[in-house]
Amino acid sequence: MLCSVAAVLAACTEPNPFLHDDGDSSGAGSSDTGTSATASSTVTTTASTASTSASSTASSTDGTASATDTTATEGTATDATTTSDGCGSVCVPSPSGLWNGPVAIIVSDPADDAPTCAGDFDEPSTTVYDELAAGPTQCACTCGDPEGVTCSTTSLRQYSQAACAAVTDTTNVDGMCNDTVSSGGGNIYFTAESHTLGGTCDADVSDSVFPAAAFQVRETACALSAPENTGCAGGEICVPGLTDPFDGRLCIWAEGDQVCPEQGTWTERVVRWTSWEDQRDCSECTCDHEGAECSGAVYLFDEDACGGLPVANVPINGACITSGIVGSARVTGAGVTPDPTSCTPQVGDPIGELVPGGAVTFCCQG
Repeated sequence: MLCSVAAVLAACTEPNPFLHDDGDSSGAGSSDTGTSATASSTVTTTASTASTSASSTASSTDGTASATDTTATEGTATDATTTSDGCGSVCVPSPSGLWNGPVAIIVSDPADDAPTCAGDFDEPSTTVYDELAAGPTQCACTCGDPEGVTCSTTSLRQYSQAACAAVTDTTNVDGMCNDTVSSGGGNIYFTAESHTLGGTCDADVSDSVFPAAAFQVRETACALSAPENTGCAGGEICVPGLTDPFDGRLCIWAEGDQVCPEQGTWTERVVRWTSWEDQRDCSECTCDHEGAECSGAVYLFDEDACGGLPVANVPINGACITSGIVGSARVTGAGVTPDPTSCTPQVGDPIGELVPGGAVTFCCQG
């Protein structure tokens, strides 16, 4: 009978059927069968491996036959991500060339203190960032004083009806006392206007607001300080299981925007960043002064030399003024200058963007 592998060898009390009663292990042949047979059995036990081998050979005058049982060992890792008894967790391909790792990832808020690599993955490898963001850009535009701008001849418009409903006459007024207007025997109404000519207004965009930018996510990559390949095939690393604070990803990484290795299990590609460039701006800001009004006034006097106090003051802003004059009056312009506020800003639009830089590529196990 066969003895169980788990039994103690000394407990096997059944006689070996392949041995003679005299204990001779050399074997004996039978003249009537013309055959000989030899058998051996070996049992070996260890803490983690049990193997049994048996071989049997037979020969006869008609032919020869042989059979061999293969040896099986449990716990051998043949898949790079399968569990290995010797490793204790998983075996992964060892990175080569420009790739570093493997690493485990800790995700945190950049506003918080940086996390500490701990446990088996206790070696800081690299720190990267993601989700660059900022508030909306607020473009502004202010205009400087007009430079080289002049005012057109002032137009004094005369009306016979209240509210300046219908123009009856127009007089071009300059700084000389040389024109006469007549009331026609009743109250008359006036408006005075002048607009800018030529020149420029400097535009200033210094009041534009570009809110502070920042990454919203920090990822700290931690490596094994003492990588081993116990229980793994050549070119593999034994990786322990991942627990908090790691997020469960196992990756390799390289600087730059890279393509993941074609071979192996590192198939999930992401790109993270270490810096950024602010390319935000506003489109051109301009200051338009054409058609804008000038400041000053037209004065009406009842004396030929425009002496004494004026009887009416018509501001150069288009307002309808009741003169109160009776008869006629002399007119003159005074203080007609470009209004510093007459340059109208044309605010630009937000352009450009925040551009992340310092790319780092991570290839994680799929």
